[in-house]
Amino acid sequence: MATDEQDAIRQLFGEPGTPVPPVSVKDMKALWQEFHKTGRGTFLGMAYVRLLSPDSDCKAVAFRCMQLMMIERLSQFASRPFEITEGVFRVVAEIPLQYLEVGKPYSPSFNFDDFFAKVRTAEAGP
Repeated sequence: MATDEQDAIRQLFGEPGTPVPPVSVKDMKALWQEFHKTGRGTFLGMAYVRLLSPDSDCKAVAFRCMQLMMIERLSQFASRPFEITEGVFRVVAEIPLQYLEVGKPYSPSFNFDDFFAKVRTAEAGP
């Protein structure tokens, strides 16, 4: 891939291997709802940016929503149903993630067992 293309991808999706900043649950929910309403889960344009807080990191919000979509899709193969709850949003908004390298097979940058343990804790409340 040419250097110009790599630079463009980094600008859109973040530097591979670097941490994805935590985001607000409110911003995640707004983008998540729009993704589901429009069916455009992988496009981040000006129409979506208007949904987010002025100080939000648009790339981070979109990346975390895309990770949540992958979790949702992978959960279809689980033995128990997976519901997107407030606790799930809170965990996905803050769980340590790294931007992925474009063109490589998808592999979550977190442990699913840890993820579900954090969701159970988040749903139990403070």
